Amino acid sequence: MSDGIKPKINLLSLNAVLVRTASSRTSTYARMDSTSKYYDPSFPKQVRISANRVAWIESEIEAWLESRINSSRSTPAFDLNRSKN
Repeated sequence: MSDGIKPKINLLSLNAVLVRTASSRTSTYARMDSTSKYYDPSFPKQVRISANRVAWIESEIEAWLESRINSSRSTPAFDLNRSKN
């Protein structure tokens, strides 16, 4: 962006993140808790937007989802047609 215009940043509420990721509130916060066995360091960090409100950057959530999709697509699927020996 050579003209100095920054891209628009969209923020997502917790409810929007839950819908986008098809996750529960508990699962979402477990992904962010470094002491949890479900901790995912690649999950986007929340942004505090006021004393009582947090949000997530939409592009970061989308990138995380894409990485999960790509990861699942690169894993070989179980072959039901494979013959047994």
